[in-house]
Amino acid sequence: MAEEVIELLQSWNIPDEVINKFSECYHNSNTNYFVCPIPSCSRIYHRKNSLKQHMNTIHQANFCHDNLAKNTDDENIINESYSTSDTHIEDNILCESVAVTEGVPRSVIQTLIESVSAFMSSGLIDKILESLLDFFPCHTKSTSFEYIKSMLKLMENPFSSLDTEYKRFKHFQKSDKLFMPQEIFLGVSEDQQLKKEYSENNVLRNIIHGSNWSSKFHSEILPLVLYYDDFERGNPLGSHAGNYKISDIYFFIATLPPDHLSKLENIFVTFLVHSIDKIKFGNSVFQVIVNELSLLETEGINIRVNGTLVNVKFALAAISGDNLGVHGILGLFESFSATHFCRFCTIPKEETVTVTHELQDYLRKVSDYADHLNRKLGVKEQCIWNSLPNFHLYKNSTCDVSILH
Repeated sequence: MAEEVIELLQSWNIPDEVINKFSECYHNSNTNYFVCPIPSCSRIYHRKNSLKQHMNTIHQANFCHDNLAKNTDDENIINESYSTSDTHIEDNILCESVAVTEGVPRSVIQTLIESVSAFMSSGLIDKILESLLDFFPCHTKSTSFEYIKSMLKLMENPFSSLDTEYKRFKHFQKSDKLFMPQEIFLGVSEDQQLKKEYSENNVLRNIIHGSNWSSKFHSEILPLVLYYDDFERGNPLGSHAGNYKISDIYFFIATLPPDHLSKLENIFVTFLVHSIDKIKFGNSVFQVIVNELSLLETEGINIRVNGTLVNVKFALAAISGDNLGVHGILGLFESFSATHFCRFCTIPKEETVTVTHELQDYLRKVSDYADHLNRKLGVKEQCIWNSLPNFHLYKNSTCDVSILH
């Protein structure tokens, strides 16, 4: 066995004095322990077979890698050929293969990347390194071990170059695998020219630009628009139609940009009530919403913006919905065959078939509300929303908006 170990040490270019010292110690019958001849190790074993096993399993692989590095023309050729940018080859291929798979939405790709990244950074790499340290304790300072360690560390964040959709689009465009649409200017149409002229002439573009809002509120109060409607959970044509009907109220902030108003993330469900309960208890079921709106308008809420606490208030700007729903929630008659069926004016029904322009004398005024309520002039009951500080149903000049349909 001694000859085998000596030949192995000679093949590793171990200095002769180290080999001779090992040979003397090995053949000395009085020696009851054996020291590993590798200078950086020097482990002690009490059995010759244990030393041999140690030499074959630990040092042989290490010296093979070291000899490979020494025989190369450039010691850093491996590191140069495997640069940081190349560590993302595999994840690029994964993203490309998933992205071109039919039926896989981009949101699923993002979720997949986030899940894999979270798994790889959950401590798995550290555990692998700990196992390597336990298995190869004598090679922690070797070039090969440091190289393996750096490669494993790079795997902790394998999708760092593709972790957002923007980065993925840039990568695919750079590799000529994605071609984004190009905008081509064809000219200005007549409609666009008119729209430009209107915008330059101070046309009202939002509810807050009107006199009804600007006369009561300042810029720090955000306008809320409530939308009321009913929906049938069951078969609307079946024998049980109406038994499971639900009345609901949504709200949105009117000052949001137009391209964001129709997004579901900006439309909030506020109130749900069984339609049968609403018929039984009347509009008093909405009192809880009225109380909340009153609190938002008088006290507001505190939010932190860039480290500063800011008080933001909200006010009810309008109540919208289909004609039947709005008449019901505002306490007006819900029959459009009535003599005074309009919520904007008191013109008799028989005159509506001939009138083609607005008549100022028929318009409903806030000062006439009590009289209209007593005379039942289109008003069925006291409007519960009128208890809000700056709201009156006669100022609620809104019609159905298609944004929520």
